[in-house]
Amino acid sequence: TDRFPDHQKTENLTEKQQEERTGTTKEQRMEEIGKAWRDTADGRSFVQALEASGYTLARGDQRSYVVVDLYGEIHSLSRQLKGVKSKELKARLAGYPPDKLTAATEAQDHVRSKRQTLLLEKQRQEHALASHAASARGRREALQHAQAQRRDALEDRRKLLADWHALERKALSDLQSARTEGVARERAARHPKGILAVLSRITGYNALTVFRQKRQDRQLQQEYGLQKQALKRRHEREITIDAVILGEI
Repeated sequence: TDRFPDHQKTENLTEKQQEERTGTTKEQRMEEIGKAWRDTADGRSFVQALEASGYTLARGDQRSYVVVDLYGEIHSLSRQLKGVKSKELKARLAGYPPDKLTAATEAQDHVRSKRQTLLLEKQRQEHALASHAASARGRREALQHAQAQRRDALEDRRKLLADWHALERKALSDLQSARTEGVARERAARHPKGILAVLSRITGYNALTVFRQKRQDRQLQQEYGLQKQALKRRHEREITIDAVILGEI
């Protein structure tokens, strides 16, 4: 009376070990094989559907039908097809008599070789993807480095141009200041002294001189303004031309 429970325990242990080796539960396996049966109408299409799902039809002990999965595990076909009678199974597979099928042990060798090929192909694809990703990452990093160098070069060039323009503005300002000071010294040297200063005030010569000097100062300031505007326009042209050369416009 205790033999059946012991047999059930042995089957459960075997199925658990198969699940650990393959990563596929009994329910998942039965669903895959059952779907192949339900979705097909003849033996040929059923065998093809099995192979598409990773199972190989083979001959087991006592000329029974078995399926071998990609991990080389052997499963009784009739036990995977819930509700399918033996007569119905044999009728569907009439074109595949057991004595014409590959023995389960030979099928194991075949699927293991096939699995090894698939694993190698998967590794090759993963390696190719990793190499492509590394190459793409390398190109991206090289591009980013080149762009950073170009930005640094542009910034250095802009700073150099800005410094040069600042020097030119200061030079013009110094030149104008020196000219203004020179005019002031020249006027001071020509200014009447002593009795001539008194006579200049009496005769109105001083007022005339002041009028001429003011007019000269206005002309000088207008000239200074024109010089500054001309320098500003030239600087703006140089900045624009530099931007065009560097591809910023």
